Amino acid sequence: MGARVEGCEETQNAKKKMKGNITILVDGNGARIEVEDESSGIRFLKINLSAEQFMACLGRLSMVKCDLELHGLNQIGKTLEVGKHEFKIPDELYNRRYKERDYFDKAAQELAQSQLTDGWIADSHFGSQGSFFKKDGEQWARVTIRRWV
Repeated sequence: MGARVEGCEETQNAKKKMKGNITILVDGNGARIEVEDESSGIRFLKINLSAEQFMACLGRLSMVKCDLELHGLNQIGKTLEVGKHEFKIPDELYNRRYKERDYFDKAAQELAQSQLTDGWIADSHFGSQGSFFKKDGEQWARVTIRRWV
């Protein structure tokens, strides 16, 4: 028997039923199809088709060869939780946020991540208006955190 995916109804022959969303984008070069698991918010399948492949599909040709990109399979069927995490940021790091942006973003994310438990993951974006603030005369940062349960 196959692995059980939480949040999915298991049916005969190890098929899974779940709620999702699909996007089909078409232009002169072909089509891109994306499939998202509704509960986790993960776009777990991306299909890029050339114009010829897409036309073959529209012409009802079955089993057209294509390349698939799979992402976040371990999160499918789980529920996405989103929160905020606030943490003190050292002045020497904060003062590098404009001159060394790549270094700053990576170091700030690592600092935030080092304080998280229970599967929470800190975003790497610190460019929002509310990302930094003063608290009791010290510099603090605020970041969005996510986990799938």
